[in-house]
Amino acid sequence: MGTRTLALAALVALGVAAWIPRARAQQPASPDAGGGSNAVEPPGQSTDAAWALYHEAFSALAQGRSDEAARLLSDLRTRYPDHEASARATPLLDSLRGVRSETVPPAPTGYDNVPPPAPPEAPRPSEAGPEQPTGTARAELVMGQTLHGILLGVEVCVAFGCEDVQPWVLSLMLGAGGGFGLSMWLSVDGVTPGLARSLNSGTEWGLWHGLMLALASSYYGSTSDEAKTVMTSMAIGQLVGLGAGGLAYYLAHPTTGQVSLTSSGGIWLTIATLLTLAFLEVEPADETSIFWTALIASDIGLVGGGLFASQMPMSAGRVLLIDAGGLLGTLLGMGIDLLAEGDDPSPKPFFGLALVGLLAGLGLSYYFTRDWDEPEPQPGAVPTQHAVERAPAATYW
Repeated sequence: MGTRTLALAALVALGVAAWIPRARAQQPASPDAGGGSNAVEPPGQSTDAAWALYHEAFSALAQGRSDEAARLLSDLRTRYPDHEASARATPLLDSLRGVRSETVPPAPTGYDNVPPPAPPEAPRPSEAGPEQPTGTARAELVMGQTLHGILLGVEVCVAFGCEDVQPWVLSLMLGAGGGFGLSMWLSVDGVTPGLARSLNSGTEWGLWHGLMLALASSYYGSTSDEAKTVMTSMAIGQLVGLGAGGLAYYLAHPTTGQVSLTSSGGIWLTIATLLTLAFLEVEPADETSIFWTALIASDIGLVGGGLFASQMPMSAGRVLLIDAGGLLGTLLGMGIDLLAEGDDPSPKPFFGLALVGLLAGLGLSYYFTRDWDEPEPQPGAVPTQHAVERAPAATYW
């Protein structure tokens, strides 16, 4: 064997000898090996009953079953007092029982070494309000203001006495295009659901006020062209209402549910007032008093609904269900009287049952939807990574 071959064989042997100790050092120490290794083996997900109890308790808590979660955590601490899952369960159980926990144990080494993410910082009310912009809110705003523009086109054409088809078509096109284009352009940075509902509801209530003021004012009865007066008043009311809705949102930052509840207060108090007057067979002092009554009742209902919404906020979905209950109750009351009296009902029982049905429908739907909105998260939970994966719908830290 030549000198070069011997030298090459020696170099290979030295390289292998140097590599073996490094390879052994990189291998994790076996728990059965000597030397007092401190490595912690992750507990088995399928065989460790303590961690299974912990996961089951956290899943129950994530689904709102706090009593069941407290029972499971208490069972965990009783059966496995020295287990690391029991240590992690202690602050959560204390929180559920109303006891302040001073420390939160760290995640178990080797099992859940991924720290839980910090909760996102809540937006400041002065910057983003209680809601975040959504595409649905922007679409709702654009749709509402497009209809607003179409109605403005009709009102302008009537006010200026359009007779040919060309002015009508042009007015409707300009109104719809203006409402669509302006709302799209002004909402390019995003729109919150509360702002969209505030602007659209303000436009609707402005339309209502313009109509009622035109019908109730003495000027309406003295003009030769009543349609022009009504349409002009409605157009002005829409524009003023749009601005009022924007100002209300700027000052209070209401949610879409609060705006819906405010509008519902105005609608239902107006209907209840008119039903009460019909039930009592109150004769109006003149032909305009009924319009003033409806206008004042709607304003009182709006103020009352707004105050109630500020103290008892709820989602727009729950408000819609309550409205459906009021409508169903009113129709049931009327239907019961018609079934009993036939085609010619007496005003007193007819309007009386309608009023009772309205109040009962609103009250019952409010009561039965008390759990409609999602419950508030339970504080104090410290989940493991696997527990979060098992209950991804809600995160509790």
